[in-house]
Amino acid sequence: MPAMMTKRHRFDDTSNDTLKALVANGTSPDDMIALLFSQRCAIADAIVAVRSSYGMTLAEAKRLVAANEHYATVHDANLPLHDTLARHADEGDAKLA
Repeated sequence: MPAMMTKRHRFDDTSNDTLKALVANGTSPDDMIALLFSQRCAIADAIVAVRSSYGMTLAEAKRLVAANEHYATVHDANLPLHDTLARHADEGDAKLA
């Protein structure tokens, strides 16, 4: 298995081709997510990788990665931050109106 991550847990320039080759060989989205997790891939990068590899929408990829057993804990831990950011965004929209 090729090394796909740098110390910053980001994909290198060749990883997209590597992931697409795995998809072409029949790797399931769940197996892909497990691979990304094993490579210490950040959840946001996993979402982007799944999206581009399988031609999904951002929402589809986010739901799939967040629901996966490997990233569910990470997703759940990020919910308070996500909710706070959404609340502040809504407050900012209200001020503009």
